[in-house]
Amino acid sequence: MFPQWLWKNLHNLEHVVVSYCEGIEEIISENEEEEVDQEVSSQYLRSPSSLFASTDVILPKLRVVHLTELPALKSISKGRMTCVSLEEIGLCGCPKLERLPFFHPLCDGEPLFIPHALRSIYVSRELWESLEWDYPQAKSMLQQNFIHDRLPQTCATS
Repeated sequence: MFPQWLWKNLHNLEHVVVSYCEGIEEIISENEEEEVDQEVSSQYLRSPSSLFASTDVILPKLRVVHLTELPALKSISKGRMTCVSLEEIGLCGCPKLERLPFFHPLCDGEPLFIPHALRSIYVSRELWESLEWDYPQAKSMLQQNFIHDRLPQTCATS
């Protein structure tokens, strides 16, 4: 959808809602064609080159992620996403989604990070069971407290 370097400049982003896009395969793109765009745009944005050194994306104010009816979606991000304010994730009609990039240790050797504000993950049981996990303990920690079969209003009306 958008190249990774752009997401790294969206520190005030609070909501990501993507719906009814049949061909979209990834939200944060990492393909090689965009490296040229990155070079040109980094000059335009006057961003430090260190911003592009990692595959991780930090969105400190992101609170809501709703992805609805994206049948080709395989990836939100291939790297890790640190979203300390994340409150809600809603996934509906994304049968090929492979993993959630939000749950990982903040630094190597530290415990798994689950955002304190996280209230709900709305996802079908089928999709939940098919997800791959970089940190398998995340699945059990989240399943105990946050998984809901009832989908958010944005999915219920589709």
